[in-house]
Amino acid sequence: MSGRIRLLSAVAIVVLGAVGYALFGTASAVDGSRMARLVLSKPGLAHFKSKPFESTFEPPASSSSSVIKQAGVSDPDRTGVYQVAWRTGSPVSEAGLMVELLPSAARASAAQNQLEDQYTNTKKLSAEELTLTGKFTVSGLPTAFARTYAQKSSSTTSTSSAKLYLVVFRVNRVVVFELTDTSGTAINETAAGSIARAEANLLDQREPGFVLTHQVRPIGRALLFGLVTLALAGGIVLFPRARRLITQRRERQEERARLRAQRHVRSRGAKVMQRKRVPAWQQRQTTGRRRSGS
Repeated sequence: MSGRIRLLSAVAIVVLGAVGYALFGTASAVDGSRMARLVLSKPGLAHFKSKPFESTFEPPASSSSSVIKQAGVSDPDRTGVYQVAWRTGSPVSEAGLMVELLPSAARASAAQNQLEDQYTNTKKLSAEELTLTGKFTVSGLPTAFARTYAQKSSSTTSTSSAKLYLVVFRVNRVVVFELTDTSGTAINETAAGSIARAEANLLDQREPGFVLTHQVRPIGRALLFGLVTLALAGGIVLFPRARRLITQRRERQEERARLRAQRHVRSRGAKVMQRKRVPAWQQRQTTGRRRSGS
C-alpha cells in the first residue's frame, strides 16, 4: 500500500469517526426544568403577584401518588411533577398548580382518578379538616373535577374557615391539580376556573411532542470515540514504518547473534588447536634425539 493510499485511508477513518460520534455519541438526560414549559408563568388574576413564590420540579420518587412513583421507576425519562404557586398581598391568599407528566394517557387517567378519589374520600377529607361544600363547572373543561371546600383554621384568638377551590383535569398525558385558597381575598369559582382554563389552553399547544429529556454528549464517550479514531488512523499511517523498524531491529539482533556465534566457534577452535600442539620442551627433546641418531 502506497503512502498516498494510507493517508487517504486515515482521512476516511477520521471522517467515519466524526460521523459515528455525531450519530451515536449522544445520550439522553432528564431535565426537570423543561417541565416549566407546561406550566403557566402567571396566574392571570389581578389579585395575585405575577412572580411565583414557588416554582420547582419534583422527582417522581417524592410524589405521594403510587401511580407517579411506579411510572417514575418504569419510565423515568417520561415522568415528572412540577409545582408552581402564587400569592396575593395582605391578607394572603394562594393559588397553586401541580402538573404531573405521565408516560401515557392511560397512566395519566389512573393518576387523575387517584386524585379525585382522595378529595371525595370522607375520612381523608376529615384528616385534612376539609369539608366538601359544593361543586362547580369550568367553562371549556366540561369533564373537569371541580369542587369547593371549607377548611377550618384555628388560632389562639379565633377560629375561621377558609374557602378552597379545587380543579382536577387531564390533557392527554398530563394531569393538572389546581388549588386556590381564598381565605384572605374575595376570589370566586369563576376566577379559579380561569386559571384552569388558561393552563389547559397552554397544554393543548405544548403537550403534543413534549419530551422531558435533552441530548448531552458525555465526555467519556467523546474521549472513547476520539481515542479509537486516532488509534485506527494512526495505525494505518504508522504501521508500515513500525513494521519496517521492527524487521530491521530483528535483523540486527540476528546479525549480532550470528557474529557472537562465529566468535564463539573461533575461540573454541583456537583452544582446541592449542591443546593439540606439542609443547616446546618436547619439541626440543625430539629434535635432539633426531640429531644424535643421525
